[in-house]
Amino acid sequence: MKKKKINLKETFQELEEILHKLESSNVDIDEMVKLYEDGMKLVKECKNKIENAEQKIKVINQDDDGSIKESNLWL
Repeated sequence: MKKKKINLKETFQELEEILHKLESSNVDIDEMVKLYEDGMKLVKECKNKIENAEQKIKVINQDDDGSIKESNLWL
């Protein structure tokens, strides 16, 4: 079964849920390891989504000569 693609906000929400579970004292070590693995996969997904968004912004901000226009998007 293929996993449904989720957006960045939903990915962060899943990470937050995993964090809350990890912080609870009711989780055994096997479950902690599984949650950690799942969390690391989500972190990689977030990183890829952010990098893709940055690439798209660079393309949008590119001048006709290929140079990148300065942008204050992240300020």
